[in-house]
Amino acid sequence: MNCRLCPTVSLFWVLLLTAAACAAEPGLVGWWRLDDGAGTTAADSSDAGHNGSFTTGNHTWVQGKFGGALKFDGGGQVEIPDHADFHFEDAVSIALWANPEATQQGDAKFFIKQKSTYYPYAIQYDSSGKTIYANASSASAQFNTKPNLANFPGEWGHLCCTYDGSAVILYKNGVEVARTAGSGKIRQNTHPFTIGGRLTYTTGNNYTGMIDDVRLYSRALTPQDIQKVMQGPPAAAASKPSPAVGAVDVLRDIVLSWKPAAPGMAHDIYFGTVSADVTGADRANPKGVLVGQAQDANTYDPPGLLPLGQ
Repeated sequence: MNCRLCPTVSLFWVLLLTAAACAAEPGLVGWWRLDDGAGTTAADSSDAGHNGSFTTGNHTWVQGKFGGALKFDGGGQVEIPDHADFHFEDAVSIALWANPEATQQGDAKFFIKQKSTYYPYAIQYDSSGKTIYANASSASAQFNTKPNLANFPGEWGHLCCTYDGSAVILYKNGVEVARTAGSGKIRQNTHPFTIGGRLTYTTGNNYTGMIDDVRLYSRALTPQDIQKVMQGPPAAAASKPSPAVGAVDVLRDIVLSWKPAAPGMAHDIYFGTVSADVTGADRANPKGVLVGQAQDANTYDPPGLLPLGQ
């Protein structure tokens, strides 16, 4: 009779999702992570439940800056119905990641609260489709940021527009790039708002490229706030690891497995025999224990056999 004995070791391991459930933020009234992956619904990850739907044109669910993203073809948009939550008076912020294509329609919209004139708030291209600005409107005037921001095709950039009753400001990657003075209460209407286009126009005004992690706030974000938003959704641990964290007497040829916190999420895997290294490591400082990055599967087979006596 043949028999193979597998000596055992002790080990520690941690899994972090590259995207996680929503954490409540002050003033957050909508968060469209665009991680849905299929269908025509863009789920709201805030507590408010303001789900959006893709109305026209073609769209593709793709890998984004954080988890999934939505790729727009220049012919459609995501529509979010109007709600009292969006009737801001004193302040507003729009934040999103975008990876645009080089050619854009004139006046293409990243994000807009609908209206034929004097949009309450928006981030969009100018009429040439080559530069970007943000705006906010009072009852009698529209304030457009100056100078315009050059397009940045083929790269991910973070855009944030804020209005605090004294100025509208546009940030790229957390750095202020334009501002225009303006005052007054934010203009009100009962129109929906859209991501990637404008409902009232069947041609033009539609964006081409990817958009990810769209957030809407009822307050003006500070530069420090924007830096935090740019980090994306907070990491969260997967559940039911096998073997358990801190397990001893583990088979040397063990295959690790776990239950994802959400389907379709990628994982970073930290694996080692020193607990402090495993729990303290991250992508910036992997400490030699980051063995898998953005892994889709929910198993990991360590190479070879685990060492003895650890």
